[in-house]
Amino acid sequence: MENTDSNCLGLQKVRKNGGRRSWKPYEELILMGHLKEMVSSANWKTENGFRSDYLQKLEEKIRISLPGTDLRAFPNINSKILVWKKHHGCIQLALGETGCGFNTSTKILDCSDPAWAKVLKKDHTVAGIRYKPWPYYADWMEVFGCDRAIGAPARDVVDEAAEIEAEDAEPQVGVAEPSPSYVVPSNVVNEAEMEADNIFNMLDSMGQLSLDECLDAAELLSKNPQRLEMFTGFPDAARVRYVRHLLAGDFDHKGVS
Repeated sequence: MENTDSNCLGLQKVRKNGGRRSWKPYEELILMGHLKEMVSSANWKTENGFRSDYLQKLEEKIRISLPGTDLRAFPNINSKILVWKKHHGCIQLALGETGCGFNTSTKILDCSDPAWAKVLKKDHTVAGIRYKPWPYYADWMEVFGCDRAIGAPARDVVDEAAEIEAEDAEPQVGVAEPSPSYVVPSNVVNEAEMEADNIFNMLDSMGQLSLDECLDAAELLSKNPQRLEMFTGFPDAARVRYVRHLLAGDFDHKGVS
């Protein structure tokens, strides 16, 4: 059997076959939004994590949010969550060392050199995480907690085997928007006809954007029906992040008018 050369970033040599399906950033946003909804629901939480059929429920929710998607509970959703869980565990390992913190602005670990040397002595496979941004860390804390919330140990054989089958564990830089074939669910109201002040009220009600951010985002969304439809089609947990990427101009290079 080929050596997978597993490390904390989830990068394995066995995956270098180009045959795995990569997740698009907007798909990850939608998955995380639905996962957080389930975390807050007493109907899906159990003492050791989630009900046994939670992956199938996530697939159902994603297929509603993204009609025509080929993402499935196995292997796609299962392996993505396992990879997220492993990354979260690596960060937690680093943060357990005095002198290591997490910069919430840059989303990057902030460790002194002596502290990082101690982290590497504990587990040399975390070497690649120090200077990488981890935009989902706060979400992982909500889902996995200070330890884990899915049930299986972070480094057991089941996790390692599943991660070998993971489509693309490397966090993607930037955020891509859906292709033109993306279809907004039919039950979503055509928000393109909303007045700018109504869009502003929707943004303001999220409670996580400044006044200036709400004003700027309302202007951008009111002028672009496609992006407004996408915004209203996302789960609540994904909307704030989408708006921040929109304001930062992360979508401009995609050529969406």
